Amino acid sequence: MADAWSIAARDLGITVKTDGSLIDEQGHSRRYVVHVADFGRAKGTVCSLIGSTETDDGRALRRLAEEAGYFWSALGGGYARYRRELFVATLDDWQWFGPGQPPGWYSGTPWGH
Repeated sequence: MADAWSIAARDLGITVKTDGSLIDEQGHSRRYVVHVADFGRAKGTVCSLIGSTETDDGRALRRLAEEAGYFWSALGGGYARYRRELFVATLDDWQWFGPGQPPGWYSGTPWGH
Protein backbone atom coordinates (compact mmCIF):
# COMPACT_ATOMS: atom_id res chain seq x y z
CA MET A 1 0.00 0.00 0.00
CA ALA A 2 2.84 2.39 0.76
CA ASP A 3 4.21 1.90 -2.77
CA ALA A 4 0.82 2.66 -4.31
CA TRP A 5 0.54 5.92 -2.35
CA SER A 6 4.10 6.86 -3.34
CA ILE A 7 3.10 6.44 -6.98
CA ALA A 8 -0.03 8.52 -6.32
CA ALA A 9 2.12 11.28 -4.82
CA ARG A 10 4.22 11.50 -7.97
CA ASP A 11 1.30 11.19 -10.40
CA LEU A 12 -1.12 13.51 -8.61
CA GLY A 13 1.36 16.02 -7.23
CA ILE A 14 0.39 15.47 -3.59
CA THR A 15 2.47 15.14 -0.45
CA VAL A 16 2.50 11.66 1.10
CA LYS A 17 4.54 10.17 3.93
CA THR A 18 4.51 6.40 4.25
CA ASP A 19 5.22 4.11 7.19
CA GLY A 20 5.36 6.84 9.79
CA SER A 21 4.11 7.11 13.33
CA LEU A 22 2.48 9.38 15.85
CA ILE A 23 3.70 9.45 19.45
CA ASP A 24 1.16 9.35 22.27
CA GLU A 25 1.45 11.12 25.64
CA GLN A 26 3.17 8.10 27.21
CA GLY A 27 5.80 8.09 24.45
CA HIS A 28 4.40 5.03 22.64
CA SER A 29 4.81 5.03 18.88
CA ARG A 30 1.60 4.37 16.91
CA ARG A 31 2.44 3.37 13.33
CA TYR A 32 0.38 4.36 10.33
CA VAL A 33 0.54 3.19 6.72
CA VAL A 34 0.29 6.57 5.06
CA HIS A 35 -0.18 10.26 5.87
CA VAL A 36 -1.69 12.31 3.06
CA ALA A 37 -1.11 16.02 3.57
CA ASP A 38 -3.74 18.65 2.72
CA PHE A 39 -6.74 16.30 2.49
CA GLY A 40 -9.33 15.41 5.13
CA ARG A 41 -8.29 18.15 7.57
CA ALA A 42 -5.68 20.89 7.63
CA LYS A 43 -3.15 18.45 9.12
CA GLY A 44 -4.04 15.83 6.52
CA THR A 45 -5.24 12.25 6.76
CA VAL A 46 -3.59 9.40 8.65
CA CYS A 47 -4.47 5.96 7.27
CA SER A 48 -4.44 2.46 8.72
CA LEU A 49 -5.28 -0.89 7.19
CA ILE A 50 -8.88 -1.96 7.70
CA GLY A 51 -8.06 -5.02 9.84
CA SER A 52 -5.85 -3.03 12.19
CA THR A 53 -8.80 -1.00 13.42
CA GLU A 54 -9.93 -3.92 15.55
CA THR A 55 -6.69 -4.07 17.54
CA ASP A 56 -5.87 -2.02 20.63
CA ASP A 57 -3.01 -0.37 18.74
CA GLY A 58 -5.27 0.44 15.78
CA ARG A 59 -7.91 2.02 18.01
CA ALA A 60 -5.19 3.95 19.84
CA LEU A 61 -3.83 5.31 16.54
CA ARG A 62 -7.28 6.44 15.45
CA ARG A 63 -7.92 8.18 18.79
CA LEU A 64 -4.46 9.81 18.78
CA ALA A 65 -4.79 10.98 15.17
CA GLU A 66 -8.21 12.50 15.72
CA GLU A 67 -7.19 14.18 18.99
CA ALA A 68 -4.12 15.65 17.25
CA GLY A 69 -6.29 17.17 14.50
CA TYR A 70 -5.84 14.67 11.69
CA PHE A 71 -8.59 13.05 9.68
CA TRP A 72 -8.35 9.27 10.00
CA SER A 73 -9.25 6.60 7.48
CA ALA A 74 -9.01 2.80 7.28
CA LEU A 75 -8.04 1.61 3.81
CA GLY A 76 -8.77 -1.77 2.30
CA GLY A 77 -6.78 -3.95 -0.05
CA GLY A 78 -7.97 -2.02 -3.11
CA TYR A 79 -5.38 0.62 -2.25
CA ALA A 80 -2.47 -1.80 -2.53
CA ARG A 81 -2.26 -1.05 -6.25
CA TYR A 82 -2.38 2.46 -7.68
CA ARG A 83 -5.47 3.12 -9.72
CA ARG A 84 -5.73 6.79 -10.49
CA GLU A 85 -9.53 6.90 -10.59
CA LEU A 86 -9.88 5.30 -7.13
CA PHE A 87 -7.25 7.50 -5.52
CA VAL A 88 -8.69 10.68 -7.07
CA ALA A 89 -12.21 9.72 -5.93
CA THR A 90 -10.89 9.07 -2.42
CA LEU A 91 -9.06 12.39 -2.24
CA ASP A 92 -12.11 14.21 -3.62
CA ASP A 93 -14.20 12.55 -0.90
CA TRP A 94 -11.75 13.56 1.84
CA GLN A 95 -11.83 17.16 0.52
CA TRP A 96 -8.99 19.65 0.06
CA PHE A 97 -7.77 21.57 3.13
CA GLY A 98 -4.35 22.64 1.90
CA PRO A 99 -3.07 26.17 1.43
CA GLY A 100 -3.71 27.78 -1.92
CA GLN A 101 -5.45 26.15 -4.82
CA PRO A 102 -6.03 22.39 -4.97
CA PRO A 103 -4.46 20.30 -7.74
CA GLY A 104 -6.03 20.66 -11.20
CA TRP A 105 -7.58 17.17 -11.14
CA TYR A 106 -9.44 17.87 -7.87
CA SER A 107 -13.23 18.15 -8.23
CA GLY A 108 -14.23 18.06 -4.54
CA THR A 109 -17.09 15.70 -5.35
CA PRO A 110 -17.82 13.35 -2.41
CA TRP A 111 -18.58 9.65 -2.89
CA GLY A 112 -21.94 8.96 -4.49
CA HIS A 113 -22.47 12.39 -6.04
